[in-house]
This record gives sequence, C-alpha cells and structure tokens, in this order.
Amino acid sequence: MAQPNAKLGDTGKGNCLAGHPDVKKGVPKPYTTTYVEGCDTVFLNNQPLITIGHKGKTDCGHTTTCVAGSDNVFAENQPVHRIGDEDKINEGDGDDVCVSGSDNVDSGG
Repeated sequence: MAQPNAKLGDTGKGNCLAGHPDVKKGVPKPYTTTYVEGCDTVFLNNQPLITIGHKGKTDCGHTTTCVAGSDNVFAENQPVHRIGDEDKINEGDGDDVCVSGSDNVDSGG
C-alpha cells in the first residue's frame, strides 16, 4: 500500500531506551525525531526527500537514522522513507516510525 513520502522537517515518534537523568536505562521514554538531512538532488514539496541512511535529531538528545523504506521506489540509489517506516537511535537503544510526510506524494512497496 502506498504511503506518504518523508521530507526534511518531517517527524517520527518512538521510545528511547538509552537512559536519561530522569529515566533509567531500559525504561521507555517517548520521543520525537525530526529529519535534519535529506537528498542533495531530489526534492519533495520544495524540501529534500528523505531516504534510508538520512539522519534525524530527537527531543531526548540523540540522533536517529532511517533504516527502512520502499522496496521499489528509490532516490539517489536509496529506498525512499515513508510514513510507517522505521528509524533507529544511534547512541543507544530505541526506535521510532515516521509519522509525518507529504500531503500529495505517496510511494508503494
């Protein structure tokens, strides 16, 4: 089923398990990640398109990497990242899924 594609500034939501001053390691802490890097040559709604490998920055102090995307739609030789695709926290344990994207461009696969 086709899902909206992610672009620079879109977000993901998940749970950080890396530990924080107010939350012990292994205890889920909800976070939002905002995609802060995207394609150099492919744009969506006047913003760089997000693909596997692009980074996000969380509101809990970590960075994330897009690790899932379309099986059959690519940009700059990488699968495009869409609503429902997974990201991973880079400095510890935790993951999220993309929750925002384009209002008018979807990709299947």
